[in-house]
Amino acid sequence: HGQRILAHEWGLARALKGEICNDTIDIEPFGRPNERLFTLLSSAPVLGTAGQVVGGVVAQLDITDRIHAEKALRERQQLLQSTMDNFPTVIAYKDIDGRFLDVNHKVEKALGMSRQAICGLTMHDLIPAADADVLRRHDLEVMQTQRAIQTEKVTPLDSGTLHHIDTSFPLINTDGEVYGTGHISHDITGIRLAETALNAANEQL
Repeated sequence: HGQRILAHEWGLARALKGEICNDTIDIEPFGRPNERLFTLLSSAPVLGTAGQVVGGVVAQLDITDRIHAEKALRERQQLLQSTMDNFPTVIAYKDIDGRFLDVNHKVEKALGMSRQAICGLTMHDLIPAADADVLRRHDLEVMQTQRAIQTEKVTPLDSGTLHHIDTSFPLINTDGEVYGTGHISHDITGIRLAETALNAANEQL
């Protein structure tokens, strides 16, 4: 009839009905309408020798801090993804074996593939082996030295040759261990094509 009951009382009532529950409960503390608490409620029936319900057991765990931490982490991840996708250059992350962990929209556009399709692939799945071997050697150098390097690279694609300045850097976890490489590439194809056209014009002159 609209009467409030405590979470553990609700869990016990379910247990006495023979139900098992593991629920996250959103609680509004009495007298604090703008505050939310979260608790993990677990309950189960206690059965007698004949299999009948003779009681119930209930456990509650305050998980408010964990819920807030998870929300903050999701917000940071969304912020990072939004920054990646709106950055005007190519951004990609690879694991120690060279498999893509994540890419931004620029990579999707350059390869004509979705992020989901790209992640898990290596450069050997996308470009000729000889060119992929060169990029792989650069990745290994970055991971071994744990230093960023900047190089100008040429990547052949179905849509044409891509010229780019690639900054590669090691990905290091909180234990100080390298778990992959990060890449930021600035497309200079237009600049190189203009230089080629200018050199050709100078030779004609």
